[in-house]
Amino acid sequence: MAVMFWEYYGKRLKYRVVLAVVLASIAVILGKLVLQEIVVPNFGVTVRQWLYSYYLLTAVSIVSGAVFAAVWLKYGLSYSNLKARRYLVIFICGAVTVTIVNMVLAAVFLPSFLEGGIVAILFTAFWGLCFYYLDAVFFALPPLRGFVPESGVLLAKVYGRFAADKLDVLREGEQEFFSDYLLLVPPGVAVKGDFKWEALYTVEWNGSQYKALYPLKPEISKYLPVDELQKYIFFTNVKEPGYDGLKVVVSIPYADGRFKPQLVSKLFTTGRIKVMTQAPVAAVWPDFALQGLRRWNRYYFYYESAEKLQFHQFYLRPYWPEGTDFLREIYIGQEHCEVSSGTQYPEIITCMIDMDEPMHCGFLVTEKPRLVNVGYYKNGTFSVDFGTVNTTVCFASDTESVKTCQPGSRVKLLWQGDKAQEKLRQNFISPASGSGLEAWILSSFHIYNEDLCQNKNDLFKDGNIFYVNGLDDLGSLQNVLSELKWQHENTVYRQGFLNQLCAQCLAEAAASGITELSWRYSYPKAFTKAEWVRYGEIWKNVISLLNTLTGPGEDQAIRCSLDREHVVAESIALAAYCDKEERGALGKGSICMDIGGGSTDIVFWYGSEPDITWQDSLKFAGHHIIRDYLIYGHNCLLLKELCVSETLQKQVEELHKLACLVSSNNNRQLVNAFTIRLDALLKYGAEELLRNLSMQAAKSLQVKHFRSTVTFGLSGLFFYCGLIFGRLCKAGHYQKLHKFHLVYVGGNGSRLLDFAAAGNFNDDAALYKLLAQIFRDGVKTGAGGECFKELLEAMELQTIRIIKSSAPKEEIAAGLFCDLSSELGLKFAIDETVELLQPLWRDELLVDEQDENQGNFRQFMEYYNELALKFLQEKLHLRDPGNIVMIEEAMTVTDKSGTPPFIAALLEVMTILARDADKSWKNWIYFEAKSHKRHSEQR
Repeated sequence: MAVMFWEYYGKRLKYRVVLAVVLASIAVILGKLVLQEIVVPNFGVTVRQWLYSYYLLTAVSIVSGAVFAAVWLKYGLSYSNLKARRYLVIFICGAVTVTIVNMVLAAVFLPSFLEGGIVAILFTAFWGLCFYYLDAVFFALPPLRGFVPESGVLLAKVYGRFAADKLDVLREGEQEFFSDYLLLVPPGVAVKGDFKWEALYTVEWNGSQYKALYPLKPEISKYLPVDELQKYIFFTNVKEPGYDGLKVVVSIPYADGRFKPQLVSKLFTTGRIKVMTQAPVAAVWPDFALQGLRRWNRYYFYYESAEKLQFHQFYLRPYWPEGTDFLREIYIGQEHCEVSSGTQYPEIITCMIDMDEPMHCGFLVTEKPRLVNVGYYKNGTFSVDFGTVNTTVCFASDTESVKTCQPGSRVKLLWQGDKAQEKLRQNFISPASGSGLEAWILSSFHIYNEDLCQNKNDLFKDGNIFYVNGLDDLGSLQNVLSELKWQHENTVYRQGFLNQLCAQCLAEAAASGITELSWRYSYPKAFTKAEWVRYGEIWKNVISLLNTLTGPGEDQAIRCSLDREHVVAESIALAAYCDKEERGALGKGSICMDIGGGSTDIVFWYGSEPDITWQDSLKFAGHHIIRDYLIYGHNCLLLKELCVSETLQKQVEELHKLACLVSSNNNRQLVNAFTIRLDALLKYGAEELLRNLSMQAAKSLQVKHFRSTVTFGLSGLFFYCGLIFGRLCKAGHYQKLHKFHLVYVGGNGSRLLDFAAAGNFNDDAALYKLLAQIFRDGVKTGAGGECFKELLEAMELQTIRIIKSSAPKEEIAAGLFCDLSSELGLKFAIDETVELLQPLWRDELLVDEQDENQGNFRQFMEYYNELALKFLQEKLHLRDPGNIVMIEEAMTVTDKSGTPPFIAALLEVMTILARDADKSWKNWIYFEAKSHKRHSEQR
């Protein structure tokens, strides 16, 4: 009771203080205008001294009135209609007590006087009685106000058409005031819901006990505080000849002209009583409210039905007085889902039955959200690396250093029906806690249907992020898109993915007290100008949406803006990270490769203030090397030899089913499903795959062929980098370079080095030596024999250092926090007017004749076979003349995306090898170690 008293009293404390100040001010004014003229103090006391005493006693009088008003309020917290007449008696007794106490105090402590003293005593006592009366009229519990004499007249004058008239409108008929049906919830279902169940009435119906929802329309909350509804409502069982039912009685304050409570009732017969037998799924995001310097302004509610009642759909909807914005209705078989939004945390959840028209079944009251007090100003920054396979986010603030960020769910699960976690993850937001999630966000998006809401920029309108926190989360993968980064035709889905991701990041920042946010992002150089501009527009829309989620006014909003100086190409961010990790090694001359899922970004650095000498983005990366190989025919079955556990074996079987379907029907949805399942397998099964790869590499021809193909693809990238580096040297770009320092390999694709090395890539591995030599051979091919001899000594190219990233995929997001302009000597800014830097292969360095292009690739093949035979006891021999023709044609066809001829040939060979693996592995020749030794001796 004490806690309830202070909670209620504190809500109106500031108004009570205002009332006390107003009364004290009036007392001072009247004291000077009236008492100063009629009161004559006794000898030795001036009028001013006497008035000071009067002012002090007036303050004491007001305080005493406040104390007695509080006592009456506390007594009234236990209000009952059965004791209605007592409250008027108690109020009158309190008023008399306040008057007597203050008159006694005035008589005792006011200085003696010759004239006007009685008036002064009455004046002093009046202010305490006045506060006591006004406090009871304006601030007491609604039922108690009805017992205060003339309160209705006073309230009517102050508020005009007050609650009496408004409630009269609601109760013109019982149908307008009460809900259409009465919903009963059994204890087993109620326990799964996070509502204020203790405030609901427990009823007995048909021999069982239930919690009865408030059988009222939600509009009642405009006139009665929902936290106090249990004081106004009670139930009784009715058993009359011919029908049974439950009678609901509501005590309505201010129901008549005298402002006294009136009882209104409705009988719900058996046909109007429904029992919920299964718990639905209901959730709200986010789960907090801001107070202080900032406010959260947008909440999203998700509901999924659990059952039908008498062939009619049952559903929940939040009640937002300002209006509800319905974003999406989803129909999954017999189940009905809804996503809606409003401007405040939903206090009331309305229960409905879809008859011929929506019918009310009452409502539930939610628990209060967690309050976050924003007491001081704090800035934060997010960086986003939107990858082909997964997306990485980093965060830093005034008080926190750069760290990888996994947005927590911030989902409040209001009702936990069957498979609630799975349903929320698939259709809304994964309810798993942020601490329990890895910093790995799959770049995949679950679309609801093809009915796109393209005219509206909001969350969850077209789909939601498909979170995968383990292999068990994959499900059927129906309507899930992968490789969003490259689906330029599906801009709305890329927009939806980034909207939700950044909104969840914003919620994390808001919960930690951030008041202003800047955003940084990267892009691949493989984007055309049109694609780059479109991607920039998506980010503009993201920032625009984020600025609507908080507020509503600008002074209460968390301001979000783009940090345009750190909107850079992925290759630049990777090099900045590498330079920081290697402590300034870039200036000695380095190449950084970010091998992602869909593209490989390459950048060359050189100079005392390192600057870009060459950069490009190739549409040849991890998915082209692994995914395109395994999806071909039955190739993915080789993973069965690498996956021992039952969980991974099951995933391989699913991959094989999808691969077979793709072979017969090359549907984009099937490719998406295969891609996501494979990415998840490589993520969560990497340790087991690599462990078994080292054991099976020498035993299985299938595994050996797979490793050989991965090695060939990586070798092509290293040779291409060496080829370009050699041409740059030949053109005079590195005349002052005394030593070539390193090749840094980052991104998700850097893990391919471990796959090709059969477990662990290091400087002792045969693969390491092969790649270092194939890079040198690329330099030799690009620079020419004479120039290469000079470079070999001048740049110490005998030793090529290759570094594999220790934090794959985190490099770019972290690199965006480097001070690019000062640390790396970059002099550029990215905005709408800046043209994208074109890769230099389109300029004079790489504009070769067709014969030279073909010669370069044939030279690569020769070098590779020689090195593969030396280090790996294998070589590639494309016997079929038709294969040679296809490779030559691939180099001659003009690719609208600008793929270099060498890379086009490399892609074609990878396709040939994937097809070859599905048939007979005829193009790879493997040698035993002894025969290879004899072969070497003969040479």
